[in-house]
Amino acid sequence: MTTHDDTTSPERHNWDSLRERLERERAELVDQLELPADDLHAVTATTGQGETEHIVSEVEQRVQAVLDAAAVERLAELNDALRRLDDGTYGICERCGKPIPMARLEALPQVRLCIECQEVEDAQLRR
Repeated sequence: MTTHDDTTSPERHNWDSLRERLERERAELVDQLELPADDLHAVTATTGQGETEHIVSEVEQRVQAVLDAAAVERLAELNDALRRLDDGTYGICERCGKPIPMARLEALPQVRLCIECQEVEDAQLRR
């Protein structure tokens, strides 16, 4: 397996800023996910007693569940990127083993694949 040696990389300073960005986003997601559902409901739901208010509340709860699921998935991606930073494999494509360009990492710091391999994976998913 190819690894990335942080200590010899000319882009070492970029790893630090990317780590900070990943950790900041992870902390924000953790805070978001720990907000009690009652607080979310109180902030967003209509407070009436009628059928319309009940439907609006139910829809808001379903939307929040979808948002929470997306946040949990995003959190897993961020944790995986931080693990790769720790074990020295960050910035290396998991499919072909080539370095992922810094511009791609800066745009999507959690990315696991180079552009070419991502395109192949996307094409396979579309089939």
